[in-house]
Amino acid sequence: MKKIILKYKYYLILIFVIVLTKSVYSSGFGFNLVDEGEYLHNALRILNGDVPYRDFFSYQPPLYNYWNILAFKLLGISPFSARLVNSIFFSFVPVIFFLITIRFSDKLTTFVISIAFSFMVVNMESLYYHVFSFLGLFLFFWAKDQSKNKLFFSGALLGITALFRLDVGTLFFIGLIVGSLVANFRKGSLLKGLKENSLFFVGFCLPIFLMLTWMVENDLLHRFIRIQLDTPLQITSYNSLPLPKIREIIPGNLNPSTLFHSYETYVFYIILLTYFSFGVWLFKNWKKVRSSNQELIYFSVIAAISAPYMLGRADLGHIVKGGLAAFSIGAFLISRSGNLRRYLMFVPISFIVVGIAQVYWTSNFYNELVETNNGAIKLNRKWPVGTTLISAGTITKAINFIEENSNPSDTILVAPYMPGLYFLSNRQAKIYVGNILYTYLPDESEFIRELSEKNVRLIVYDPTNGSRNRYGAMKLRSYYPKLDSYIKENFSIVDTSYEGWLFMLRR
Repeated sequence: MKKIILKYKYYLILIFVIVLTKSVYSSGFGFNLVDEGEYLHNALRILNGDVPYRDFFSYQPPLYNYWNILAFKLLGISPFSARLVNSIFFSFVPVIFFLITIRFSDKLTTFVISIAFSFMVVNMESLYYHVFSFLGLFLFFWAKDQSKNKLFFSGALLGITALFRLDVGTLFFIGLIVGSLVANFRKGSLLKGLKENSLFFVGFCLPIFLMLTWMVENDLLHRFIRIQLDTPLQITSYNSLPLPKIREIIPGNLNPSTLFHSYETYVFYIILLTYFSFGVWLFKNWKKVRSSNQELIYFSVIAAISAPYMLGRADLGHIVKGGLAAFSIGAFLISRSGNLRRYLMFVPISFIVVGIAQVYWTSNFYNELVETNNGAIKLNRKWPVGTTLISAGTITKAINFIEENSNPSDTILVAPYMPGLYFLSNRQAKIYVGNILYTYLPDESEFIRELSEKNVRLIVYDPTNGSRNRYGAMKLRSYYPKLDSYIKENFSIVDTSYEGWLFMLRR
């Protein structure tokens, strides 16, 4: 391991510096009221003594909730604290990617694709947990070559990944187990392969066992299992987007939304083409791959079981998550493409160019600073109609409304999909499902009863907007008509926003 790091140390340092610079710079723009806001708010609740799953709803495993506490303790409570820590950790991901992919690709191609990977989405630092999954992959391949004992640590790292994202850690684990059996399958070798992977299995199960023990001790296991079984199916059902058609690569006009969708479509079909091309190549060269480049078999299995991420909701974030294996496979194909290599290199270069353009556009779009008690954020001055990019003026109005009409000890409600407002206004939800998202309420009537008992003082309510699925915009009043009626009967409108938000006080 030391030799390969020293051999490519200048490439590794350059990758780290480029990615860290890009991540830290772009981390100052925008604020995601849903996912980012939810786990910042959850961290505040944990600091207040609350426990995930028992005192508040959380979809992700424990470490995803507790992670931001590290940033808050080190750098203070603010969105930028969390993003800075995430940026530092994520900057190691393309470095580890380089160390993995250089095993079967040339250094220039691997270097360019390592940079391209980090420029795919503006806020790629949200994938910080892949530092554990990629390091687990690297140790797995290294252990196969050098020391089987290191398989324990590889499995443990994937187990830690599962404590952030149960799906990601488990898919990588299954991919490596199945890939190992496929790559080494021959008469009499199956039992040997299972024995070799036993340390890997034990390493993966140890963090999971510790998580389950913690849940049993706190009587959380039944709730966590129900959340993990019910929520993904509901979210996939209600939030699915149609697969982009290949003709959508050509934008119908030149507005930012259309251009971005065109790029999403381009990336989607590049990944599909990469998988198809590699499948053909693998079929023709199976014996050669089994003897010299077994890593490619592992990546092909991971690609097969992670691709559904792209199919359920084909936005750029899910496309990148579902197509992670395509970056390593693509590096291999380009390095073996002969005279076509110089032309195929334009694909990862195009990712870098578009990534830089995204950062530039973002820096101009998010042009107004909003100061809050829990740090400053940069938001867009104007609201792009029909989007969830709420304007800085509306966020400021909402924060002022909450702070002027409630105390930190009061119970307030923000609905839907806006837990970030709890965080920015320094309020903590006193209701189990504080972030009312589509499909998050298992029982609408029970939730209304809880609202009545908590004596909610004020509500920030957006009944008409929402993210889009294949059927159009998702409106909260359509999903929860009883809740909509309860709010209108018991609360009066004090003010409104341009986007249609209602600022309401109890009658």
